[in-house]
Amino acid sequence: MSAGATVVAVAVGGTTLAAVALRDALAPRARACVAQLELAGMEVWMCTGDHQMAAEAVASEVGIAKDRVVAEALPADKVRLVKSLQKDPGAKTSQSPKSIVAMVGDGVNDAPALAAADLSVAIGAGQQVTVDAADIVLVRSDLRDLLAFFALSKKTLQTIWFNFMWAFMFNICALPLAAGAFWQYGVLINPQIACLLMLGSSLFVVLSSLMLKRFTPPELPGPARMV
Repeated sequence: MSAGATVVAVAVGGTTLAAVALRDALAPRARACVAQLELAGMEVWMCTGDHQMAAEAVASEVGIAKDRVVAEALPADKVRLVKSLQKDPGAKTSQSPKSIVAMVGDGVNDAPALAAADLSVAIGAGQQVTVDAADIVLVRSDLRDLLAFFALSKKTLQTIWFNFMWAFMFNICALPLAAGAFWQYGVLINPQIACLLMLGSSLFVVLSSLMLKRFTPPELPGPARMV
């Protein structure tokens, strides 16, 4: 029981003949996934409807602190946890910035909490109501896809900012020149050349965005671990 397992005993005539300990298996690379999320500056919590002892045993194996484990939780309890995490403990007013909470789930009981979270992620193999309530759906039941999603979203945001800064700087430099601001110095631009420069700028932005197709998900360290 200390390992979070459920013991099933077989007895005949009041005499116990055998006992079997049953427990769920951890997802492959679950511990590495939790470690990577925490290295990225995220707080990882576990909220489950399972027994407290079983939840703490699993949390210990994947590297989640006991004070971040909420067990025997009903759907309403999961919603309350999401909302409590969203509140900034140091906030003085309701207008203060709140914490961003991402919820990952695959069961029917997770649907209300997914709807309440700022970012909801559903496991593709989960229930349809869970998928419908989520913002993001992981097609595979592989926790590495969660890390790949965060890495891809960060890379996409970087690309957007890069394209924005390129277009901003290009227009800051090119618009005065195209308007003839430097004509008195003999600096003019041919309309055909201006069209080619604008086309080149747009093409650069498109090619920069297409580079996202070469995105490679990060690899988790260490071999796959099955328990």
